[in-house]
Amino acid sequence: MEKLKSLIPDSLKRMVSESTPDELPRTCSFLLDFFSDVEPFHQMVRDLTDPERSLCGKNKDASLELKRKGNQCFLNEDYAMALTCYSEALRLAPIDAEDMDKNLAATLYLNRAFVLHKLDLLKESRRDCNRALQISPCYAKAWYRRGKVNVSLGNHEDAARDLNIAHKVELSLGGNREIENELKIISDQHGSSASSVLHDQKLEILEICTVLLTENFWTDEPQHIKLKCVTTTNKGREMVSPSDIPPASLVHVEEPYAMSQCLAYLQIILKHCRETHCHYCLNDLPPDKVSCMSCSIPLYCSQHCQIRAGGHVPRNYSLNHGIEGNLSDNLDRYISEIPLSHDSGPDADIPEHKHECQGVHWPAILPSDIVLAGRVLIKSLAQRSLADITNFAEMLIVMLISQIRVNSMAIVRMKSADVNGLSDLFRKSSHSEGALTSNVEQVVRVGQAIYRAGSLFNHSCQPNIDAYFLSRTLFIRTTEYVAAECPLELSYGPQVGQWDCKERRKFLEDQYSFRC
Repeated sequence: MEKLKSLIPDSLKRMVSESTPDELPRTCSFLLDFFSDVEPFHQMVRDLTDPERSLCGKNKDASLELKRKGNQCFLNEDYAMALTCYSEALRLAPIDAEDMDKNLAATLYLNRAFVLHKLDLLKESRRDCNRALQISPCYAKAWYRRGKVNVSLGNHEDAARDLNIAHKVELSLGGNREIENELKIISDQHGSSASSVLHDQKLEILEICTVLLTENFWTDEPQHIKLKCVTTTNKGREMVSPSDIPPASLVHVEEPYAMSQCLAYLQIILKHCRETHCHYCLNDLPPDKVSCMSCSIPLYCSQHCQIRAGGHVPRNYSLNHGIEGNLSDNLDRYISEIPLSHDSGPDADIPEHKHECQGVHWPAILPSDIVLAGRVLIKSLAQRSLADITNFAEMLIVMLISQIRVNSMAIVRMKSADVNGLSDLFRKSSHSEGALTSNVEQVVRVGQAIYRAGSLFNHSCQPNIDAYFLSRTLFIRTTEYVAAECPLELSYGPQVGQWDCKERRKFLEDQYSFRC
């Protein structure tokens, strides 16, 4: 995009920058005429719309090259760089690609699991072993590595099961001898499995809590306060409560607005956070991040988020796992349960990611406001059974998208720096008492989303409510006592005292078309 912008003559740039909304048809026509004869423009359009040639497509050769670099870094004991290489290789690896008679993605997951084990990231390592086994259930090395990781976790009973399965599927004599030695060590040193059971229970509780938090079932208190929307002569629509509200009360909880039954949320991750935050829940990415199986753009913190965003889990793994040999009922049941903990139900083509994955890659090149406006427009047309928009004039679409100003909210995280370094914090209130004065807090924008009810809360330079986010869920809480029928108002920008009144008013008008 920057290369194309650099090709535009200065005279045309000046004309566009000095134009008014009424002159959009004329300036758009000039831009269209100019780009019609520019080959890089047509090449970019082809790259962005053709899944086979896409800038965002999978690339086996590039993935193999990154795998080789990762292997070399591993041999040099540069585990951090090896982790980076394997993660990038996974991002580019086609799910059906083969490498030396092994599935490439399964091999990369196993390699990354080994690196994570070396870095003492044990839970992450075990998750990667599971992902390798979901793709290739007869992968002996993945079962062996999973067993070794479970030993490190103190989960000796499961480790013995993993190694017994590895012994069943391993074909080489040398490999089987190594597995037998590991089994003997476990038997000699860790006869009791009591700690294993306790450890499994703790892990299960942790995983359940994580899912509940991601799905917005986890709130610190029930929400009983009723709000209503009223119309005023001064600010138009306002949100009020028919009863008094005490300070620090939770008054509103909301997910990003979904315009269809298949949960196509109108949210987008900001470009500077694409490599560091989950593209679905917007939380920080873990070391074992998961990529889309069909393209190379989004990254997710888990398979759960990948599925919710429109992805799918490999279906090779089922109760009929294909492992030859006589397995006990206990081992057979153990094998079948491993992938089920990651399954979120049937595959669904969720349009939230369709714009990037084998579709029009809007978020890769366009500003966030334009992407959200475009999604509102396209989904509105689709809901009205106007899916075929090929007869619409290109100029009309450009004009509509250019003039739409979506009433979206920035999803933020609080970063705090103290003597122990940087750590991400979820902000629960901007008026917390007794905060550590040594901390330096910084608001970091990670995404942008449309909240249907949240957009009804008006601005005030002296707000009585505060907004914060858990994952991408919006929470609104009172910061002071609010009387019945008193408007509930947020601060859309700097608070009183941070900027002078003139600067604040200019900021609000430029950013929100709002006059205070």
